[in-house]
Amino acid sequence: MAAGPPPTAAEAYRPNRFVSLPAELDPDTYDVSPEKRRAEAERLAIRARLKRQYQLQLNNPNPPAIIEDPALVRWAYARTQNVYPTFRPTPKTSFLGALFAIGPIVFWIAVFKADRVSQLTTLNDSQREIVKCRSAWRLNWWDPVAPKSD
Repeated sequence: MAAGPPPTAAEAYRPNRFVSLPAELDPDTYDVSPEKRRAEAERLAIRARLKRQYQLQLNNPNPPAIIEDPALVRWAYARTQNVYPTFRPTPKTSFLGALFAIGPIVFWIAVFKADRVSQLTTLNDSQREIVKCRSAWRLNWWDPVAPKSD
């Protein structure tokens, strides 16, 4: 006795973790509501229209100086100019903001202070007093008691 017809490819198909399920075998695609089909058709029409517009610009015998891809322009805008709606303040972003805002100021203060200290340590006492008097107006300009040089 014959066992019957052999199973079809769709019946014999078993899911594989390395390959996604084909759309023909995916149960989410063949029982779709008319609204979802209409929305998908609209998206495909928009995508096809934008692709055709870009291909016409690309294959134009007299091309413009810059060929703009509207999808690329939208992506670049969303990536660079429109960050605030999607920005989340976290400890990392707060730390990086403080580091880039205050870090250079602290760095240059330390560099100038180290340079000044190294210059003062190489001088003898009389030269150090002259330098202190000359630089007093720069260092203590806000202090009314500090000696002013004329």
